[in-house]
Amino acid sequence: MAIRISVFIALFHMCRAVEALQKGSFDRNYRSGIGHGNFKPDLFQYLSTTVITSFSVKDVSECPFECIDEVSCFSFNIAVHPDSQGLYLCELLAADRYRARNQLQANDSFHHYSPWVS
Repeated sequence: MAIRISVFIALFHMCRAVEALQKGSFDRNYRSGIGHGNFKPDLFQYLSTTVITSFSVKDVSECPFECIDEVSCFSFNIAVHPDSQGLYLCELLAADRYRARNQLQANDSFHHYSPWVS
């Protein structure tokens, strides 16, 4: 009986790990409402790929949390400087620098953030 429970627990954790890998490069825990991700900055770079959505934020630290909350988001571009109202443009992207290798371009107006890859 103890072996069956151990096998069940091991399979459960393996399934969760595979599910997390399929969802993206960071953990999204919707039951607790908490997500986390480690993003690597590419300063003054812009990833030219499919934009899921774009919006303005008052604080640049809001953009990574919005990406984590969006299941189809893999990375984001954020404006270097705020607009005349003090807001930063944030673009959630359907790819990251590893999936869209040739689409990362130098840009004075944006920073790009993709998940860390170990």
